[in-house]
Amino acid sequence: MSNTAAIPAARKEYSANEIVAERIRDEVMRSDLMVDKVKITVTTSISIATRAETDETIDSVLLRAFNALRSSKERQNNIAVAESPA
Repeated sequence: MSNTAAIPAARKEYSANEIVAERIRDEVMRSDLMVDKVKITVTTSISIATRAETDETIDSVLLRAFNALRSSKERQNNIAVAESPA
């Protein structure tokens, strides 16, 4: 089983994956779109998974990223999560 955690605002140390995911999420959120003079706010949920030594194929990495994203979206939208192998 893997460790999956949403990036908490109060924590002081973050992994590189957490930083990357949060920066992407923040940039998307701050990039409003204009369509026919209507401002559209865009949000996103992002999941990043890291290859583990035990991964034999990319499919296992993608599955962990997918599962992390699915579980995070059950909690809330507009979230960045970083998955790390247990």
